[in-house]
Formats: sequence, structure tokens, C-alpha cells
Amino acid sequence: MSGNMSIAFCGLDFFSPLFAEKNLFQRLGDRFRFEDAQLDTGDLVAAVSIVAVGAATVWLMASYLRRSERPKAIDNPRKLFNELCQTHHLERHEWAFLRSIADEMQLETPSLLFIDPGLLDAAILDARWVEESADLCRFRETIFGEESPPAQTTEGVPAAV
Repeated sequence: MSGNMSIAFCGLDFFSPLFAEKNLFQRLGDRFRFEDAQLDTGDLVAAVSIVAVGAATVWLMASYLRRSERPKAIDNPRKLFNELCQTHHLERHEWAFLRSIADEMQLETPSLLFIDPGLLDAAILDARWVEESADLCRFRETIFGEESPPAQTTEGVPAAV
């Protein structure tokens, strides 16, 4: 091997340009002495570019993380109702029926039918849905896993248990 620390591979000298000047590494700190200080525009451009790329990378990562942590839908009653219907494997015509019951009962959100079994009990006992009472009992059992409400007395008020 020659004195200039080059390595030959297939007749090509790969590292000879890198180690051509031995004094470059031996006197590396000379550029930082005040009397030898020079402002090289190439070094300045490289430093500014590295800082700009780093800042842009940090900004992009921060904005991506902010976006990914943001809740998708905070208050969407329609979406919640649809997801509850899907979770309970209800068909589209059953969704519409439950939505119409919620509208008739003037509920803030139809999702309340999935939270309060008393609302379905009231609908089962309501004269407006006598023909659909079997479907309502099935919905109640599907949603809450419980039997239908207590029997109705002659006055239309549920019997005490």
C-alpha cells in the first residue's frame, strides 16, 4: 500500500481523493483560529440548509402528530346512532324505524334508545306502535339482552312489579 492511504479495487482508487491531503486532518482546527478565520459561503449555505431541513422536518412531524391525535368526530349523534345500529346488527329498515320512534318521542338523539331501556318500554306500551310491539320487544332483547317490559294493565299504565 502506498503512503497516501489509498485502497485499490479492480484498478480503481476509491479513497485516494478522500485522503489525498494528510495535512487536512492534522490541521483541522486551524480554521477556527481567529487569525486564520475565513467565511466560506459554501459552508454557510450548507449550515443554513441543514438547519432549514431539520426545522422543516420537526414542523412536519409535529403537525402530523397533532392531526393524528385530534378526535375524528366529537359530537356526531347521527354517526353514533349508525354505529350502534351496525354493532347490534340491525338492518336499514330497522334503523329507520328506530329513528322514527326517536323522532316521535322527541329525543335529542336517537342513540338514547340504546342507552335507556325505559324508552323502548314506553314505545312498546304506546298505542301508536301496537302493531310493531313484537319488533320493539325483539329490539329491546337484542339491545339490552332483557325480556320485554312488564305487562300492561287496563288503564294503559304498566303494572307495578
